[in-house]
Amino acid sequence: MSWAKLTPAHVLVCPGNHDLAFSKEPWTKGTPATDLSANSSAEYTHFYETLYEVKPNNFLSCGRRFCVPDGMIVDVVSLNSSVLQQVPDAFQGQGYLGAPQLDEVNRTMKWSRDPKRPKAFRVCMLHHHVVPIIHREHPELGTSASVVHDAGALTRWLTEYEVNLVLRGHMHLPSFIKEKRALDYPKQAEWHEIAVAALGSSGVDATHRPNQPNNYGIVEFARNQVVVSVRRISADDAIANDQRLVYSSTLKYEEP
Repeated sequence: MSWAKLTPAHVLVCPGNHDLAFSKEPWTKGTPATDLSANSSAEYTHFYETLYEVKPNNFLSCGRRFCVPDGMIVDVVSLNSSVLQQVPDAFQGQGYLGAPQLDEVNRTMKWSRDPKRPKAFRVCMLHHHVVPIIHREHPELGTSASVVHDAGALTRWLTEYEVNLVLRGHMHLPSFIKEKRALDYPKQAEWHEIAVAALGSSGVDATHRPNQPNNYGIVEFARNQVVVSVRRISADDAIANDQRLVYSSTLKYEEP
């Protein structure tokens, strides 16, 4: 924020699967969840209050509405996918959002499907996977699938409220997927395209990203299009700038 001359209003954060202390060792994968009380989110709440000088909502989610220089309105919502659906002694870190959190987004951001109302370009950010990413899940005792448990409800919600772009993390590798979904399936179904982008990890240890560099993502907004790109981070100055590009994809946006 200092070198880029940003304020807290320019920053959105969302908790990852190690940011809520459901146990005494939240950094250890596979640790049973032993504390589901408000104490589990105390440190993240303190971090949030220090950054924004305001208390977070009950879901630890947040949102911003931006007007970019070309005139496009952009809504960015940060979701908390680390809410535990389980009871004590269950594995922590499984992704889940829940209907109340998504309903809160609709209410506070005033999202609707009314074609008569102007619609912003809508972006959702969360930690866990929205669609299957891992090539094959290993059916090992004590582990779970990487996709959020309510992925079906989430993707329907993304379709219903016409979210254009989802930014997610969890895996430390970049990827980009486009899906078309419809709420109902009559003969003339209205299909909505959702782009799901993983921007990689800018600082994780090499053991968590085999044979892959660290990466960072850039999302560029223009009047009728949005360009999502990922570039690699390398200590080798001999790598040319054009070789640092991992992938780039352009999303067309029709202004209502």
